[in-house]
Amino acid sequence: MGEDRREYPRIRRRRKIGLILSEGSVEYLWTLDLSRGGMQVHTEHMVDMDTTFGLIIGIYDEPTEGYITLRGKVQVVHKVYDGSFNAFRLGLQILSFEGDGADSYLRHIRELEQQL
Repeated sequence: MGEDRREYPRIRRRRKIGLILSEGSVEYLWTLDLSRGGMQVHTEHMVDMDTTFGLIIGIYDEPTEGYITLRGKVQVVHKVYDGSFNAFRLGLQILSFEGDGADSYLRHIRELEQQL
């Protein structure tokens, strides 16, 4: 039986994200899950390991009692073909957020973890 080596628990949540491609266009995808360190998504496109993308994600921010948009960078750290969805499942590691985005994202994840 395989051992789960993840540093943070996965939280099954669908969030619409945008991945900013190298030429500046945006591909919108839905997350399968989120964690403190990253997220998983499905995409129809073949993507190389270690590819870095810009990230756009909207989250609910408790302190402001509203939705905010965070921008950052993610890197592909896991890739597998998922035949049940006829798509690739990508594991994206969060590299950074702009401004205080890291604090906002972490606060959001902690709120979701409390709901588990």
